[in-house]
Amino acid sequence: NRLAEALDVLLRGRTAAGGDWSGLLAEIGYTHARLGDGERAEAILEELRAREANEFIDPYTYAMIHVALGNYDEVFEALHAACEARSIFLPSFPVDPKFFPLRDDPRYNEILTRLNLPAP
Repeated sequence: NRLAEALDVLLRGRTAAGGDWSGLLAEIGYTHARLGDGERAEAILEELRAREANEFIDPYTYAMIHVALGNYDEVFEALHAACEARSIFLPSFPVDPKFFPLRDDPRYNEILTRLNLPAP
């Protein structure tokens, strides 16, 4: 299973020097959710929220995990917050396959409009 292989790589990366950053942690949470382990994905969401006390956590990272959990209202809430925070991840949003399941949701185009990007 490619997702399980990806998770192994991500988990190893997290233990490497400089690997314990929120973007990587969000990828781990996303992958856990895609593998059907919502409990671990939720635990990572909680860890990210706890880390907000000491570091900036890009709201886009929450959207990544929520999309895999199927929490679409939370996805769009996080994406709007990412727009407000001028997330460094937003330029990848229109081409990020994680978010392709949302393309039929009118809120997807709202985000594109906020980014001054054309709808697909």
